[in-house]
This record gives sequence, structure tokens and C-alpha cells, in this order.
Amino acid sequence: MYFNRKGVKQTNWRMVKKGKHFLFGCSLVLALGANSMVGADEVTVGEEPDTDSSVVATTDQDDTDRTDEVETRTYQAPLTNQVMVQDSSNKLEGEEPQAEEKKVEVSDEEIEETQPIASEDTRPPKKSVESLTSVQSLNQSESVAVANKTVISSPILETVIEPTTVSTEAVETASKDSLMDSLPTIEAKQANPVIETKDLLENTATALSNMENMNHSFEAAYTVSRFRSAVRAASLGADQNTPPFDISEAIYSPGKDMQDKGYQGKAWLYRDGTLDGTNSNSKMLSDVKVYIQWVNGKGFVSPVYYTKTNPDGSFVIDLSKPIVDASGTSHSFQLAGDTKFAVRTWVENPDPAKYNIIQHGDKTYGFHTRTNRKNESWDFTAGVNRIVNSHVILQEKPFTESWLVKPQAEWSSAPSSSGEWPEKGNYGTLRGTVWYENGDAPGTLANQWINGGVLPQAKGDQSATGVRVVASYVNDEVARLFDSWKNTHKNYTLEEFAAAQKKIVTDYQAANGVGSHIAESVVGVVKPDGSYYIPFKGLYGVSRTQQNAGLRISWKVSDAEYGKVVSDKDADNSALMKWNGTIGQKHRHINSDYVYAAPVTDDYAVWSNNYQTNMFQSTADTLTKALESDNNDWQNFALLAHQPNHDVLVYDTTDNKAAPGTTVESTTSGLMPNREYQIQWFKNGEPIGSPTSITADGEGRAKSVPITVEPNLSAPAIYTSGVFFKDVPTSDISAALALDSFVADVAKKADTLDPAYEDKNVVPGTPATSTPALTD
Repeated sequence: MYFNRKGVKQTNWRMVKKGKHFLFGCSLVLALGANSMVGADEVTVGEEPDTDSSVVATTDQDDTDRTDEVETRTYQAPLTNQVMVQDSSNKLEGEEPQAEEKKVEVSDEEIEETQPIASEDTRPPKKSVESLTSVQSLNQSESVAVANKTVISSPILETVIEPTTVSTEAVETASKDSLMDSLPTIEAKQANPVIETKDLLENTATALSNMENMNHSFEAAYTVSRFRSAVRAASLGADQNTPPFDISEAIYSPGKDMQDKGYQGKAWLYRDGTLDGTNSNSKMLSDVKVYIQWVNGKGFVSPVYYTKTNPDGSFVIDLSKPIVDASGTSHSFQLAGDTKFAVRTWVENPDPAKYNIIQHGDKTYGFHTRTNRKNESWDFTAGVNRIVNSHVILQEKPFTESWLVKPQAEWSSAPSSSGEWPEKGNYGTLRGTVWYENGDAPGTLANQWINGGVLPQAKGDQSATGVRVVASYVNDEVARLFDSWKNTHKNYTLEEFAAAQKKIVTDYQAANGVGSHIAESVVGVVKPDGSYYIPFKGLYGVSRTQQNAGLRISWKVSDAEYGKVVSDKDADNSALMKWNGTIGQKHRHINSDYVYAAPVTDDYAVWSNNYQTNMFQSTADTLTKALESDNNDWQNFALLAHQPNHDVLVYDTTDNKAAPGTTVESTTSGLMPNREYQIQWFKNGEPIGSPTSITADGEGRAKSVPITVEPNLSAPAIYTSGVFFKDVPTSDISAALALDSFVADVAKKADTLDPAYEDKNVVPGTPATSTPALTD
């Protein structure tokens, strides 16, 4: 039979029976070819079936349950489409565009249509070969939107645009090289960076090509059924909004307040104060999706559940329904009697362009138990099994308003190659610490993110060396305009003052030029110890309302100088009396009540103990240190590390059991780049051998650490793979950052059928079918 692909003869056609579904071996090639034209977010799976989450169970098909029903394949000639790649640059005022709009032509040989394979599963569909091949028909006039390699959202960050490429060469066999050539380019949504998959999925390609270790086309089809999940796990994870587990299969399970076997809390927008509760400036958030996954002491990793927050910010996830695994064993959300029972949670960002998620429920990263939680309250009374006081906290993304900083060309930088300012005094300065946060240790304060610690769970933090921090404050004239507005608007709200600042600044810039409202924008660089130092020259005068102090004879600031930035020759951050209004001094000041500072990064969610809202604010907040003479310290920023994603390929706990002797691979992403971690395998919750050390690459990905199921396995078993910090004991499964598991069983392997096809030439554009003759 000839397939219309440059005259290449299609070989190795094979049809496999699984349950009541027939899969063709050629669907692997078709799926890879078709999927290369559609990003992971654009694949149409069809109408999602209603989910009955009362019991999640899997029924193995009886070997005798065969049918003569044959599914036929139809080939339709490809179409021509034009792909538009838009320039979505988000640039700082005064900067030039970084890229132009481009067009990418896609030939008519690069799009194929394949038919979805029906599923009898009542749960949400797994990411499988059915998902990969369920590409809807494209009209000739339609355009396929190809995502760009774009890093956006901060006005002070450059936009990088790199169009994706499409390759759909047909392959005769599932060799590793041919699969690597056929792997699709995975695209992310606008808020996520795009990562090429050829180097990310080498382990997946190896597993796909290793057909001699699988049972003909049946397990090859299973490999493809998990292929898309592997693509997601490997291609994502370098973005703060990437889920640490597969949420496409999450079970919607809203609950009732204070119910047994539930997880509950509240969600709000953090604007000032501390993280251990809300205050008058907090804004409660509705319709935010909160996800949870649990693992028991036997190593069974549950499906993912989720709910949405209510108008008052509250939420409850119902976890009362048991799950039956592939071996028929039932598992429940049972805190009582299981000291290793652990949960991990994740929150979907409702608006990635505007917000950061700065807390996903608890301050312990990854899985956590009753003993290493922070703010959650666990009730493991028999019959109750309830977790409450989960905190879902969002904060505005830094620099979403460009008027909070001068144009970059006007920033003041240190006269050193490192970008670090020499520390010559504390007056008129901004100081603090910036670090990569990997979760806090139990027993520490829950009102903030804490840098470092002495317990193993806190060893994940590290200094954000080299990251830039930019700080600005407004000039005296604008500060007085802000003061005047506040004096005439008593009892104003934070939102009202933020809107007023924006209008005042907009009008001022229209009259005086872009950035004219800001006195200084100074950039500092984080040092190896995590600290940064930003010195301001200051403005001449005691304050914005007082030019000099004492009698006229002692005045040193002239009318012409008052309110102007201090000259280089007069700059001095070590002389206290010049900053505290002492009589006879050349006075200077900064408007410390109208400052904005933030690190320049778009790769991480940023928590700050000040400047939470995109507006000019006081350097004094609950967790900061703002002293007299503009001596400002503890202006801290935590760059929240991504939650790792760890995915066992091909096999799982509910649908796809592994047979004795099967080698199982995994994929890991979302790690701290170039950092060491450990992978530990468990059987029924107990560690197998010693952990394997791994080092994440520059994109936070790590190689697979495979395991081979015991050839002489005598009873069903749960195998679990976990990711751990370096030097953290791996004997406790609940201490893992991420986990995934599968069930291995002694049940005999699935049956296969060998089809024979008649030779038939296919005319391009004309549907044709070929019915196989089956040999059992």
C-alpha cells in the first residue's frame, strides 16, 4: 500500500486489540505527523464526557472478549495553511521594537487529518494516542496559530520571538532517530516560554524506539498513549505558571464547608502586611482553580482533584470518594493512622499577565505531611480526616505599569563591571536580600517567606546572585501632588490612590516628558551572599516641604538647587547630618513614602515584603526596616522556584499496568537549573536501593532514572518514583518534591492481532480504505 508522502512506501502496518478498540500501528506515524502542526494547547480532544468522580476504577478486558468489528482508516489529502507569527513585544517606553511581524509558510504536505479513537472510560480522557490524533478537519481558508518563543509581561524586559518550525517526515519504523526527527515542536500559551522538544524528549524517543522490550504494537500504542503527557512534562516546567502535574485529567470535586475528608482554605490578593492572614487591604478572589494530589504510605499517588474559589475567596475540595487502582485495591484520603500520608497543592493563575501566585496553599514545597506543614491545620481524627487553613495568595506582577521606572537609558548603574555598588553608607539607600525560594522548614514563621534555614527542607534556598533590582522615587513636585490628592480625598482606598497616581503621572509626563516625574531610578545587582545595595544621591533640601533648617545664616541649599538631584561631587551616603536635617548642612532627602522597587525577572513569581501593588509606596511596611534619614533595610524579595514536575511514562496506577520485567522510564522538569537533586524509587512505599543523583540542565530538566519491574513478581505492587533535594534523606516518601507511580501486576500481557492488508494505491484527495485480514 502506498501512502501519499513523497512516494514513500508505508510498511509495518499492525493492528492491535485492547479491550474493544483496535489501534493501527500506523497511527503512531500519523499522530506524530499531525501533532507537529498543532501546539499542545490547540489539540482538540472532542467534547469532554461528564465525570462521575464517585469512584475512579479500571476494568481489565477479558481475553476472550474479542470482536470481528474492524475499524477502518481514511486518508484525506492535506491542505495548505498560512501561519501568522505576531510580534507580541511588550517594551519599555523609549525602547525600539525587538522584532517584526513574520509569516511562516506551511506546505500542504505538512497537515494530515486522523480520526479519534473512541473511549469507554467515564473519567476525563487521559492524554493518549487518541488525544494526539484527534485533530479536527481544517478548512483551506483557516490559519493555524503557531505560538512564538515569547517571554513577556514586564515592560522592562525584552521580548524574544522565535517562530517554531514544523517537520512531518514519515518514518517506516519507530527507531529512536526517526522519532527524534518526527517529534513535534511544542508550543505554550502566550504567558509561557516555548521550549524545543528535540533535546527535551530524547529519553521518550528512546523508550518509543525500544520496541523489542515491548510486546509488539500493543505496548507501542501504550507508549504513544503517554507520549503527549511526556511532551507536556518535558516541554513545560520552565515557567512559573506550569502545573506540576497533569491537570487535563483533574477531577472537579467541590465540597462543603468543614466536611470530613476535605481540603479547604481561602484565596486573596496580598497588598501589604504579612502572609499569615488577610487585612483591610486584602482582596478576596473568586473563580481561582485550586488543585490537590495526595500520596499514602504505600506509595499510591492519587489522581488530581480541583475546585474553584467562591466569591468570598473560600474553597473546599471533596476528597471523600475512594479510588480503585489497576489491581483492584481501593485507596482513600485517610490521614488517620498513616504518618506518611502527604499532599501537595497547586493554583492556576487566573491572569498570568497581571498576577503572580506567591503561595499555593502551604509554604512547604512539594509533598508535605502533618509534621512538616506550615499554615495548614490537619485534623487526623478517625472519621474526620480534614485539612483546613490553606492559604492561596496572589500578588501583582512587578512592573506591569511602565511609569514606575524611568526609561532604561536613564537608569543609574554602578561604575563597576559587576554592577555592584560600593557600600559607602546607609543613608539615602535601599538594602535587602533576594533569593530563590524552595519552601520553608516546619516550625518557622508562617507570616513571610524566609531565606535559608537549618533544616533539610530549607536547604533549597539560594542567593539570586546577579539579578538586578531597580528602585525609583518621585520628585518633590509630584510628591506634593500626591499629598494634595490624599488631603482632599479622606478615607480613600488603595485602589483609588493607585488610580490617582496613574492619572497624576500621566498628566505630568504629558507636560514634562516620559520619566520626568521620577527623581532617580537606580539599579543594583544581587551579590553572592544574596544582598543588594542601592544608593540614591537624593534631592537637595530637608524635605519636599522644607528647603533649609535653622537661621538663614546657616542655609546651604540655594533656591536653584532645591528639589534638584544632588550633584556627583556632593553625593554622600555616609554623613548622617546631611540626611537628618542638622542645621548648617547641605541637606538632601529622598521621598521615602513614594518609592517603588522590584527585581528585574520574568521567570519567577516574586514575593516582596513591600511594593506589592504597582504604585509608589512607603518603604515602611510590617516586615521592613525603615529608619530616619532615609535608612531603608529589609526590603526583601523571594523568587519562588517552580514546582517540579515528575511523570512516569507509559504506565500508571489506574489504566496501564506494567508486567514483570518491564523497564519503566520517567521525565522530570521544573527544577532549579544546573542544580543537583536525587531520584528514589519505592515499592509499596518502601525505598528500593539507594537514590540516584541527577543534575538539572540549564532549562531545569533532568534525565530519566528507569526501573525494571521484578521478573519474578508474585503479587500486584505499587512502584513510585520521587524527586528529592540534594542531601535530604530519601527513605521517607512523603518528603519528596514530586512523585508519580504505577501499578505492576502478574496478569498476563495483552493479546495482539496481526493484520494483513491488500496492496492499494491511494489517489491524493480521494478517501480510501483497506480492510485487514486478521490472524490471531
